[in-house]
Amino acid sequence: MTESTKSSGSWGWGSCWLPPLLLAGAQIFILSTTRFGGEHTLPLAQWVHSLWPLRLVELVQFHLLLRKGFHLVAYSIMYLLWFRPLRVRLGLSLARATLWGLGLCLLVGAGEEAAETLAPGRVGQVSDVILDLAGASIAAVLVWVLTRLGAPRPGEMGEA
Repeated sequence: MTESTKSSGSWGWGSCWLPPLLLAGAQIFILSTTRFGGEHTLPLAQWVHSLWPLRLVELVQFHLLLRKGFHLVAYSIMYLLWFRPLRVRLGLSLARATLWGLGLCLLVGAGEEAAETLAPGRVGQVSDVILDLAGASIAAVLVWVLTRLGAPRPGEMGEA
């Protein structure tokens, strides 16, 4: 990838930095509000649980698994969204992009939980920040494994 590719074209500022910034903003300013607290997400859990053919878990347990599982999935995605501009746009090494990506996910996760302490009916929890970091770490390990197996770097897939 040339310097001109890094500074313009399909890997411009917006296409690289906007997705992780938007997700981070949504996590902190929308999903941390009272509207996304446990009592408001319970109807969704009830609906999904009603579709579950095997009643292996009770609704309360299922609701908890659903909410905590969201942390893992959301922060796996967030890591990937941070990793791309760090690696492709800034050209950081795999190790540095990984550490920065995990650090940014940790920062957003801590910000999200801090915002929850300000929302009525919400409680910020250190355990959720740990789950967020675990989700990001899962994605980081997958990226490392795929990179070591010779998968192309982001941005190299369409190049001849």
